[in-house]
Amino acid sequence: MLAFAVCDDEQVAARSVAGLLKRELARRSVEAELQIFTQSRELAALLEQGTHFDALFADIDMPELDGIRLGTLYRAELQDCLLVFISNREDLVFDTFQAKPFRFVRKKDYKAKLPEVLSDVLSELDRAEARKIAFPTGASSTVLLRPERICYVEAVKKKQVVHYGPQAIEVASSFQKVAQQLAPYGFVQSHKSFLVNCRYIRSIAKTDLTLDDGTVIPVSRNYLHEVQDAFVRYAVDLRGG
Repeated sequence: MLAFAVCDDEQVAARSVAGLLKRELARRSVEAELQIFTQSRELAALLEQGTHFDALFADIDMPELDGIRLGTLYRAELQDCLLVFISNREDLVFDTFQAKPFRFVRKKDYKAKLPEVLSDVLSELDRAEARKIAFPTGASSTVLLRPERICYVEAVKKKQVVHYGPQAIEVASSFQKVAQQLAPYGFVQSHKSFLVNCRYIRSIAKTDLTLDDGTVIPVSRNYLHEVQDAFVRYAVDLRGG
């Protein structure tokens, strides 16, 4: 069963969005639990406790913890969650990129647009499930991982350590093999021992790069231009350019 959440400090708006989602999910015969939050801090507390949501439909302009800060501060907890902003703050559309939303819907148009967006959300969740990559972890054991959740991969002796959200998973495969598996998903090699997911890069310097969580990854001179080009391509794709 899917888990959805609606977060809007305006109770009427929150219940209206949730009601529309419930009707559309029922019409599609999709089983989903849907929770409503009128205080973003309450939602944040659940995220800190490890509560998982497949999709979050959130307002931007909320007191205490606005939607953009919520998506940014809790990015690790929301890595498997599709974030949809529903707001009249069109002036903040470009600011939302730092929270990496899946879609932006004008609140005044949500009744007409939300069914289509929900279809996109359900399709993306299906694709995410199908995108899982199998990595061997031993002679007869395998782990299935979503590539978009992998922050970076580090070669340590003969093992590859996959940093998957807060987890560090040892993979019994060669660095070259892992690089081939992840190449179609926005990964770039920054060093002979590191593969990095462009979606988590915050900044790039001459000798290293910094991820959103503050992790610093070395960048070899031979790979610097490749890293910069890959990050630019990712940014352009994100903005629909």
